[in-house]
Amino acid sequence: MKFKFSISFLFIILTIINYCMAQEEPKEIQEQPPAENETQEHPTPDPNKDTTPDLVGESPAETVPDNSGVITDCDNLKLVLDNYPEYNKQLNVNFVEHTMNCCNNDEFICKEINGVQYITELNLGYKYLKGTIARSIGNFTMLERLDLRSNKLVGSIPDDFKFLTNLEYLDLSTNDLDGEFPQFIGEMSNLRVIDFSNNNLQGSLPDNMNKLYFLEKFTARYNLITGEISDFFASTPNLTILDLSLNKLQGKIPKNINKLVNITEIHLNNNELTGSLPDSFTELENLETLYLSFNKLKGRVPDMPSSLRTCSYRETSLCVKENAICGLNNTPICKNDYKKIGLIIAAIIGGILIFALFIRLISKCRRRSRQPKARESDEILLVGEDEIMEENEFMELKKSNKRRAAEIDEDYLIRM
Repeated sequence: MKFKFSISFLFIILTIINYCMAQEEPKEIQEQPPAENETQEHPTPDPNKDTTPDLVGESPAETVPDNSGVITDCDNLKLVLDNYPEYNKQLNVNFVEHTMNCCNNDEFICKEINGVQYITELNLGYKYLKGTIARSIGNFTMLERLDLRSNKLVGSIPDDFKFLTNLEYLDLSTNDLDGEFPQFIGEMSNLRVIDFSNNNLQGSLPDNMNKLYFLEKFTARYNLITGEISDFFASTPNLTILDLSLNKLQGKIPKNINKLVNITEIHLNNNELTGSLPDSFTELENLETLYLSFNKLKGRVPDMPSSLRTCSYRETSLCVKENAICGLNNTPICKNDYKKIGLIIAAIIGGILIFALFIRLISKCRRRSRQPKARESDEILLVGEDEIMEENEFMELKKSNKRRAAEIDEDYLIRM
């Protein structure tokens, strides 16, 4: 009996212990230590609680990635710099997706426009960039300044640049760029400065450059540009510097160059320009520097404005007047060729004399044609002092058919 009671008592004790342990498990789970990325002072946030207000007041560089996936200009910049790994390694920029944490006050200058941050300046000159120009640059829709000068860039200028409609400053000078001169340049209507110098650009200047109303400086010296100078001067009154020297330009200098009322420097030397200088140069009242040497220009240099200080017409057939403002040191003075003038005057006088002689001959011929011819029935009377020739003598003389050569005594007169 005692044995059965002991088994029953043991069973009850085990049941109670098992029940108590089942009640303690939830408590142990709730008291688990916090995760490694959490601290005791910051317990696990409630998933139902809105944590957006906690981000107010943070700088763009401190913001967490935007899960909405909106592409920013810093995202575009990362795409650009991926093309230049050597330079990318030198940068100390931590690109966080969909943020504007790449801005600085040197290479990548940003500006807030309509409440949104954009990159407005890319200053990547003298950075030893190699390869082609990244097409992703065309994604910077608010870009105002692009400086890629003095690098080792090759290839052509991407057509994607035509999307940079807010660009004002474009410097691609001193690279190894080739291909056609960008025909879309006129679509970038806000450009003020264009510098393509020291490259290998080919082709002709586009006609749509007449859309660049705000253009102030246009430099494309030392390229392989051909064709004629684009007649865009009438639409670019703000242009102050024009440098197209050391190219292969042909044709004449446009006559409407006088529309460049603010021009101070013109460099057209070392081309294949022909013809004479238009007289409209006289109207360029602000012109200070003019280089036209090493061309096929000829004729007389027109009177230049008094503002001109430096000029060169070397290796041309141009000449200047003795009182010219500029160019007397290396350009011949226009001299009158008196021998040539004398020959011209003699030729004119000779022509007049020949014409007068010709008129006289014609007049004389007309008078002779009007004189009546002698007929055989005409009577010729030989009249002497005392008597008249006998009729038979007159008939003999008439029949001899030598009446014009007849020998007549001095006492007779011939009457018609």
